[in-house]
Amino acid sequence: MARNAFIALLLVSVLGAFAAGERPAALPPDSPTVQVSSPMVPPDWAIKERLLLVENTRACKAFFERYFDKRGWLKCAARWSIVDGVDDSPENVGNWPLLYALGADPIVLEMHNKAWDAHVKQYSGKVEYAPDYGCIYHEFVTANDAFHSGEHYSSFNQMPVADPRGRKFTDRMLRFAGFYLNEGLRKGDEPIWDPNLRIVRSAIHGSRGAQMSITPQFWGHLWDEIGKRDSMSQWTNVQGDDVENLYMTTFVANAFMVSGQEKYEAWVRDYVDAWIARADANSGTFPSNVGLSGKPGEHRDGKWWKRWPGDWRLSGGIRVGLENAMMLTGDVPKYMAPLRRQLAVLLEHPTEENGKMYPASEYGDNGWSGKGRFGRHALRLYLSEFRDDDLKLIEDEIARYGTPGQFNYGTGYFYHVDDLAWLYFVLGRNPEFPQRMIASDLARLRERMQKMRNDKSEDWKRRNDEPTHGIQPCSTHSLVNLACGGIGPLWKEGTLIFAEVWPYDPARNRPGLPEDVGALVDSITKDEVAVQLVNLCQSEPRTIVIRMGAYGEHQCLQVVHGGKPLDVNRNWFAVKLDPGCGARLALKVKRFANRPQAGMPWE
Repeated sequence: MARNAFIALLLVSVLGAFAAGERPAALPPDSPTVQVSSPMVPPDWAIKERLLLVENTRACKAFFERYFDKRGWLKCAARWSIVDGVDDSPENVGNWPLLYALGADPIVLEMHNKAWDAHVKQYSGKVEYAPDYGCIYHEFVTANDAFHSGEHYSSFNQMPVADPRGRKFTDRMLRFAGFYLNEGLRKGDEPIWDPNLRIVRSAIHGSRGAQMSITPQFWGHLWDEIGKRDSMSQWTNVQGDDVENLYMTTFVANAFMVSGQEKYEAWVRDYVDAWIARADANSGTFPSNVGLSGKPGEHRDGKWWKRWPGDWRLSGGIRVGLENAMMLTGDVPKYMAPLRRQLAVLLEHPTEENGKMYPASEYGDNGWSGKGRFGRHALRLYLSEFRDDDLKLIEDEIARYGTPGQFNYGTGYFYHVDDLAWLYFVLGRNPEFPQRMIASDLARLRERMQKMRNDKSEDWKRRNDEPTHGIQPCSTHSLVNLACGGIGPLWKEGTLIFAEVWPYDPARNRPGLPEDVGALVDSITKDEVAVQLVNLCQSEPRTIVIRMGAYGEHQCLQVVHGGKPLDVNRNWFAVKLDPGCGARLALKVKRFANRPQAGMPWE
């Protein structure tokens, strides 16, 4: 305890992170408010959360100053390609809006927005290997596959949480979603959406509509290599819908949350429902492709399992589409049942190895094969309905692989964290998780700053994706897990943010942890979320607003503090923390009770 107090005092002097005083909070007079007056020795996890916010900001500033010019242009050889292309530039500010929304300095969001505006300009001009219609039109990619567009717009899709008042990004959100409703396309461009068959008409699409065919040159400098190992038709036959297109539901879901317009929710619901119907007709398995007449396999020699390109696999798009429809409609059973059924199909076709049975991972001309991991698919099921059979899917997977998931990102850019180790923490089975996960993020920052110091690549000649992708420092995973009780967004999916709670700072009128405040969600059940809150400042009070879910989708029925209940019955409440005080609050929750929306909770 004495050691923790010493660390807290040291950080005050070194980091200068404590505010001079709290400004008046702009909260309605009837705000449900919990008063916390019980002293708490600053917990180690809270001190390190604050340190992680500060160090992330420092690292992002150093990275931005090194790899972006004064205009915000990425200092790279800008070109179009599937691997080293237009989608890779904004990945260099991936998760920066999320970092700001967690409480980091506003400069993080300012740098992101500058880089994004510059990205639009940088790729709107002449770009090597670009198709005739260019890379960017109406500020959106002219044509790409949904997987790479998910990468491209990963940070963009976090803006409704980070800056819900930002008019420029809100306008873009509506314009970009509109393309998938056939709005804003140029005369002569192929429509993307077929409202009768409820299909996206191509695997390649964007602001120049749906592409009914592409040439090998679409893949830029990589085509020679691709053409030597695969058939040309595998890479150029793009007609019809692809299951990966379900990733695009995130754009339209965000458009609903920033505007409230019913047409966006209706599009997401119609599109996802159509894919569910196709899975129902295919014995529970989502087909990889759907032809222009609505028939799976139509443009793939009758093979429903052929993807663009490759064979069937458990696409992340399936989960993303289902969870987005669940978020907008609140109909959890309807949209989780198809995912549960899909995982059951894979379990019915296992591969045996060393006495263990692994679910199938792919389907091809010879049927089911491979060893699959469910990871986040099973996690989404459990955290949506809290069913014992879904938890058993996770327990069985951990038994097969011998570890409750990963504690860290790893040092490479293309990290994957399944968050099963975090789940075991909130289930009370993994108490060391907070310290280990925060330590991992701090180590990641340190390693990446060392890589930047050692980087000898030359400005304007380096590739879009290397070496900067292995250096981009933003490390937010532990903060999302711990402060929000949330699933950490991955680099590639551009998903909505799923969290039990989200912190807001009414004194500064912004999202994120208030200055000096730490938060730890330490237990999650179907009906209750427990969160520890602490004010590390020993001389000034702090006020934090807790929103239920990142978009207010959940309802807080009651807050229990010190054995005393406070009826709330809304999707947010305030907590006033006296100097040096903290407490553990139990939140009685009704899940997916509200339509999600962007904006500050008290507005």
